[in-house]
Amino acid sequence: MKERDEVFYRLAQKEDILNQKTNLLDFGCGIGIVMNQYNQWGIPAESITGVDISKKRIETGKKQFPHFTFDIIDENLPFKDNQFSLVLVYTVFSSIIDQSKRMHWAVELDRVLKPCGKIFFYDMIVDNPFNNSVRKITPNDLSQFFTNYSISATSLTIWPHLVRSISFCSNLVYPFLAKINLLHTHLAVVLTKPSRYN
Repeated sequence: MKERDEVFYRLAQKEDILNQKTNLLDFGCGIGIVMNQYNQWGIPAESITGVDISKKRIETGKKQFPHFTFDIIDENLPFKDNQFSLVLVYTVFSSIIDQSKRMHWAVELDRVLKPCGKIFFYDMIVDNPFNNSVRKITPNDLSQFFTNYSISATSLTIWPHLVRSISFCSNLVYPFLAKINLLHTHLAVVLTKPSRYN
């Protein structure tokens, strides 16, 4: 998580979105941990909204972070078109196995994202052999879901099972292993919506 947050903090600085003008949506927000991170980085609490399918997680988030807006979702996003300038999608699509459902949510995210808005996407690029309830998502998948978007991707995150096996010394070893791209299991992606469609 520390590595992931460092990568996205640098990306957020590069994209110049940690400011008062950014209107943020966290898609699959859980209890709001990532929302709180972006708030600490400079995005105002009143500009941060999180959505999740879990009523329990949303209720916990409201209690823990009452200064953010939380909404439960089901079939669609309860927002108007072009409402958000930044959308976060952290390890959500890998939990959506059905390709048509992935496409549905991609269309919904595109709908609520402003022209030239950004999607910060973090997810698995390899399947987990120990968990059949998740499925990898590739840059090719993203290019199909978010047509005409520009895509910039960076691999990161060492295979979790490997890290756990060396947990007694991971703080020392992880930085060296992280330099080996073949060990990376996730992508950090910036998707940029075009200013207009042809």
